[in-house]
Amino acid sequence: MDFSKYENKLPYPMGPTKPKLSTNTPSADELIKYVEKQKKYEDEEKECRQNREKWFEETHRLEDLFKQDLFNELGIENHPKREKIFSYAWQEGHSRGLSNVLAVAEEIVDFFFRDE
Repeated sequence: MDFSKYENKLPYPMGPTKPKLSTNTPSADELIKYVEKQKKYEDEEKECRQNREKWFEETHRLEDLFKQDLFNELGIENHPKREKIFSYAWQEGHSRGLSNVLAVAEEIVDFFFRDE
C-alpha cells in the first residue's frame, strides 16, 4: 500500500501574530497604526480559520480514503465488523503512522478471520 497518497499536501496554516500596543501612553499616530494592524490581524485570522477548515477537510477525506483502501486490501469491505476493526487499529496504531494501523488491522483479521 502506498501511504504517500494519504499525506495532506496542503500546508498547515499558521496563525498571524497579534499586534501589541505599547504599555506607555501611546500617541494618536500609534493608536491609529494599532487599529490598522488590529483590523489586518482580524482579516488574516479569519482567512487562517478558513484555510484550516480546508486543511482539516482534506485530512479527513484522505483518512476516509485510507480506511476504504484498508478494507479493500484486507478483503473486509463487506464484513459487518470492519468499522470496529478499523476503530481499534486506528486507536492502537495511528500515532505511529498509517503503516502501523494497517499492521494492527492485519493482525486482527489474520487472528480472528483466517478460517473464513
